[in-house]
Order: sequence, then structure tokens, then C-alpha cells
Amino acid sequence: MIVCCLRYCLPHFLIQLASHDAPCLLFFCFPFSVFTPASFSHVSFSQPLLSSPCVTTLHLCLPTVLTLHLHPLCYLPAVFRSTLTPSPQSFTSCFFLLCGDTEFNPGPSDFTVCTLNICSILHPVHSAALSDIIYTHNPDLFSPTETWIKPSTTSAELHNCTPPNYSLLSTPRNDFHSTSGGGTGFLIREPFTQLPTSTPDFSSFESSSVTLQLPHSKISVFNVYRLPSSSTHAKPYSIFLEDFNSFLSFAATTPHKFIITGNFNIHLDNPTDHLISQLLSLLSSFNLSQHVNFPTHNKSHILDLVITSSDSSLVPSVSSTHCSPSDHYPAFTRFSVNPTPLPLPTLHTFCQLHSIDTDFSH
Repeated sequence: MIVCCLRYCLPHFLIQLASHDAPCLLFFCFPFSVFTPASFSHVSFSQPLLSSPCVTTLHLCLPTVLTLHLHPLCYLPAVFRSTLTPSPQSFTSCFFLLCGDTEFNPGPSDFTVCTLNICSILHPVHSAALSDIIYTHNPDLFSPTETWIKPSTTSAELHNCTPPNYSLLSTPRNDFHSTSGGGTGFLIREPFTQLPTSTPDFSSFESSSVTLQLPHSKISVFNVYRLPSSSTHAKPYSIFLEDFNSFLSFAATTPHKFIITGNFNIHLDNPTDHLISQLLSLLSSFNLSQHVNFPTHNKSHILDLVITSSDSSLVPSVSSTHCSPSDHYPAFTRFSVNPTPLPLPTLHTFCQLHSIDTDFSH
């Protein structure tokens, strides 16, 4: 006789047991709201038979241990050959709940990122325009560059530039730049959960990162700001390529989906430029694609980029608006985030205790 707590993949389990001669005592664990005594028109019990094969096989949707898992649910013991006549609604609910991975809407969900060089998030006019953009488009994550936030910026100033229902994660400019300005960060729409993350420092560009726990998966976003080549504090382009190569090597180790965005101050609208071709070649070597194909600056240049893995399932869709507090235009990227695939069914084989031969005399 086999006694087990059945929680996963009921149809396959019953089919496997139906191929054997011995009935099994099954403990169905359902919430009270699913099954009630009125759900069954007839339940009959029979005595278990001892003649059965030694080995029984079953498939489970998730790795689990066969045990009597006692918790305050409705236990309905019944023998496999019992005649059960549940109501159609309860029977359907039973199969969905026993899968263990069923939700009311398990399909892909959208995740929207807004990229903008805001040229001081602390400026009252800019922070007001930022609030208007967020109110209109409601992005899940806002990735500003050139926040102009300093380590000495007060909590009150940070609070004043943070829109309602968002939390601010700021990375001020490092000490290797002697000028003010710069800075990257994120405005994260509540109630997304932030996970610990870090990014190496590089001399030729600033960067910050955040990892968010989505309903079905995790996603990391890297925000990059590179000084324009015209700046006296900008590093040579060759050093930027070396640093960015190291940065991409680091980002490639991310164990889940990731996005790279920000203001690179490179005229990507001129693909014949040798510097541009070097950057695109570097992205290609890491199997990455850049998705912005419209001007993000009021001088008709593509300076702000959105980069993902070429074979990613995120399916980015990028759009823009010319309503902006700075000389850059916000880029809105909508991603389709698919649930993390469930592990493959695991085969469990066990031996019935009464069938074990304990006579060692022969």
C-alpha cells in the first residue's frame, strides 16, 4: 500500500497508478474553498490489496519529497478506485491548483524604462517636468543621467525631486572628475523590490546599476554616462573602448536578463564614422544589439542608447517624445518580460516497503 501527499500533476500521477493492480491511499490537500462535502455525491472506500508490483513510478512538476505534509487544509482520504463525483467547477479548480505554478494571468508582462539626460534633476523646473513625464507615461523605471547630485546633497533636496510612489537610487559623480555635474541613478516605481547589486568603477564613464525582482523573474539595468569628447575631462576614445569592453564582460556574467542604457555622447546616427563602427563591433562581439533609431538630442543626433542581448526574449519597443526639460529627449522602452521557465518534470522511483525482501537466509 502506498501512502502519499499528492500536490502536483494529478492527471499524470493517476494515469501511472492506474497501470498497476494495487490501490493507493491518496491524501488530497485542498483549501476548504475548493472542496466541501457537498462537492461529492458519493464516496466509497475499499480494502487495499497487497498484491502489487514492487516499483511504482510517478512524475512531479517540481522536485518534492513524498511525505504526509500536515497543515491546516481539508484532508480528504479516498482510495483510488473510489467513485468520486465532484462538481464540474471544483474538478476544474482541482487540476489548476495541483499544478503548483498556475496563476490567473501567467502570460508575459510589460516593463517600461525611460532614459533621459535631465541636466540636473535638482533644478525645480526640471524636477517638475520630470514629474509630468512620469505622471503621463508611468514608467516602471526612470534612468536619468547628469543628475548633478553631489555627495553633499541634502535629504530634503532629494525628497523634493522624487515623484510620489517612486524611490530614488542615486550614484553621484566620482572624485576622478574635478568638475561638478554628472551623476547617474534610478527612480524606481513602487512596489518593485530592489536586490543588492554593484558595478565596477571606470575612468572613462560613470555607471550605476539596479536589479529588480519582477513577478516572474529578475532583471538588471545598467545606466551609463560618458562625457562628450569635447569636454577637457573626457578620456580618449580608445580608453573608453577598453573600459567598456571590461564593463560588458562584467555585465555578461549577469545570471538573468539585463539592459544597458544611458547617454553615451556618441553620434550613433553616423554609422560610417570609424569610432561608431568600433563601438558597434564591440557590441556585436558580445552578442548585443542597440535599439534606438531616432534622434534623442535636439541637434538630431542619437546619443542615448538602449542595449540588450541579441537573442533576448525582452522584445524591446522604443518610442520618444519631444516634451523634455533638457536638450535631450526621453526614450521610452517597453520590454516583454516572460516568466522564468519551470524546471523539467523529475522522475521519482521508489520501492514499496512491504515488497522488500528482508529474508537474508538464502
